[in-house]
Amino acid sequence: MRKATLTLWLTRLAWGLLIFDVLLIFVVPADTHFGSLLLMIAYAAWLILTLVITSVWLMIRYRAFFRTWPGWAVPLITLILSSLVIQGILPVSHPNFSLFFSMLFVVSVCSAGVATAILLWYRDVGLGLIAWGLVILVWMLLFSWRFQGNLIELFFSSLIHPDKPSPLWWWNSLVCVCGWIIPLSVISFLGHTLRLILREWQ
Repeated sequence: MRKATLTLWLTRLAWGLLIFDVLLIFVVPADTHFGSLLLMIAYAAWLILTLVITSVWLMIRYRAFFRTWPGWAVPLITLILSSLVIQGILPVSHPNFSLFFSMLFVVSVCSAGVATAILLWYRDVGLGLIAWGLVILVWMLLFSWRFQGNLIELFFSSLIHPDKPSPLWWWNSLVCVCGWIIPLSVISFLGHTLRLILREWQ
């Protein structure tokens, strides 16, 4: 009973902090001069830490949804959308919206890892995710090289001109997703295999 009460209290606190942070992002002007670098760093650190912690807790709390395929896809779609905005592919004129999507990108990168871990904890699909991840990665590279040209030149060109939208807009999202899927899938496959071996041994 005490554990259930604590869980309920923490969940309400997480929702409250999440709503407070979103309101804070849109109430405080993004171009506000805080007067000192320390205050600006504290403001950014508060947003990042509280948003990440509350999002992770809520995902664990509602893990019954995130262990499904649609639930797993939600953070990935959010990551791709926010990545397009911060790269300038989807332009946003209001600075507060830019700040919102920047925070959303940071949160969604962490959330993608948490969602993948939850999915792999309940489902033995590690090898399948690795296989599909590598297939998508290879085909994306092949199609991009075919239709966009030399990807190496495009990559260095985007570094030289950081103020322009990168033609490799899909690369950041793909690296973030594969960066979570591949190592977590390997760990999941080894863990599920070890558990099956122990069951057979018993």
